[in-house]
Amino acid sequence: MTNTIDTTPIGLLTGKVVFITGASRGIGAAAAHLFAREGAAVVLAARSTDALDRIVTEVRADGGVADAVTLDLADRANIRTAVDRVQKLHGRLDGAFNNGALPQQQVGPLDTTSDEDIDEQFAVNFRAHWTAMTAEPRSCDATVAGRSSTPRASAAAARTPPSPRTAP
Repeated sequence: MTNTIDTTPIGLLTGKVVFITGASRGIGAAAAHLFAREGAAVVLAARSTDALDRIVTEVRADGGVADAVTLDLADRANIRTAVDRVQKLHGRLDGAFNNGALPQQQVGPLDTTSDEDIDEQFAVNFRAHWTAMTAEPRSCDATVAGRSSTPRASAAAARTPPSPRTAP
């Protein structure tokens, strides 16, 4: 699907560095183009290096700043390495679009879904995003010490229990 809506960028992300997982196609690729048009330097991550290289070339041809890192969301160490690579490339990380996912391998009745399929989906569709959300704040902290960022706020909100309500 091609976006044919022509919008004028207003620079919402000028000077920001954004890490995008699942950036080799679909929503991730569209986000890469949009964020770059809005002024962000984007670091694209996915398993498909050919597709990433194509999108990096497109973003750069449109005047944007883009880099790519190969990423396997099923590998926690690889996720941390990819986030560290953003820091090495740009010296900072201002935001992340944790978008990568794995579809169900065999669509059908619940009782035909294998434990291995569920384990793989959990590893990529949940744990990978959790791993990224816990690695990204370190890069954001290196960017601006003491200032909360979207990844930090998301990770903190997920762990912080609600405060007890007090009567007025």
